[in-house]
Amino acid sequence: MAIGVPKLEFGNEKNIKNQKSLWGGCGIHNDIQINALLIIAPPAVLEYVVVHELCHIQIRNHSPQFWALVADHLPDYKTSHHWLKQHGSRLMQGF
Repeated sequence: MAIGVPKLEFGNEKNIKNQKSLWGGCGIHNDIQINALLIIAPPAVLEYVVVHELCHIQIRNHSPQFWALVADHLPDYKTSHHWLKQHGSRLMQGF
């Protein structure tokens, strides 16, 4: 039994889409969408977006509690978050 680590429950649907402005999303029915362009990003960045969206199943905002939950599951998430800020627009343009 893990102590202090919240369990992430998966939603009804998981989708990979080629979106124009988002890296991922979590819908009202816990359906997760991931941008297909992340397949060409570093694997840690894809992992970060997946964890980020799964955390939205429990916390639907970007409050300090949300970021603490992300950090519980991915302690080095800030590296990938910054990578997306630096390189994301170029990735969205298809290189």
